[in-house]
Amino acid sequence: MPAVASVPKELYLSSSLKDLNKKTEVKPEKISTKKTTFILYLDLQTSKKLLKKLRDSLKALNSDMKKLKFGKNLKKRTDRRKSSYRNRKSRKQKERMIAHQIKVLWKMYWMPKTKPKR
Repeated sequence: MPAVASVPKELYLSSSLKDLNKKTEVKPEKISTKKTTFILYLDLQTSKKLLKKLRDSLKALNSDMKKLKFGKNLKKRTDRRKSSYRNRKSRKQKERMIAHQIKVLWKMYWMPKTKPKR
């Protein structure tokens, strides 16, 4: 972007358009772009941080809403307690069956074998 001169320009009278264009040509001043680019970089970084915080907060809010919805649906279910009782009961039965199988195997392989009396 060309810089605006602080001193007003003089009016030129010339016979050709070429001379007039040369004299009225605006030359840009040397401006340090390092500072402006650094400021733009900082603005971008802060906006990125804000966006990341916003995204994280939205994710947390979304997960909280899912948990609340799941809890409400769980409270509405009437068979919740019955099914958990059934699961506990079946788990106990499985544990008993495994314990029984272990006892049988132990008796088969590790018990001292004695000859039956006649």
